[in-house]
Amino acid sequence: MSLRFDELRTANANRGLEWCGKKTGIEDMEFCAIELGGESGEALDAVKKYLRFLNGWKGGVEQEQAVDAIAKELADVVICADRLAESLGIDLGDAVKRKFNITSDRYSLSVKL
Repeated sequence: MSLRFDELRTANANRGLEWCGKKTGIEDMEFCAIELGGESGEALDAVKKYLRFLNGWKGGVEQEQAVDAIAKELADVVICADRLAESLGIDLGDAVKRKFNITSDRYSLSVKL
């Protein structure tokens, strides 16, 4: 099951209304940026615990549990990135496509969105 950015934006907006009683706007940009940083840190922490396991170090998390945790944290990163983008009026789908293609052009790669 895949998800389109426009579906995420609609769901994020509706949940924001339910959660905070208002739509995300420019006044929420700082909070959304901090939230994104926090979730990125949690994703990195999950990767760190998996690397501990792979290296045989104490405090590691086995593959199945680690990959599940990483997937959940990466999902939070995407959700928060969309909230930050919404606060700034950025269409995240368009931004991702544009940036992907810029990188392909920069390195003379044929794959584009």
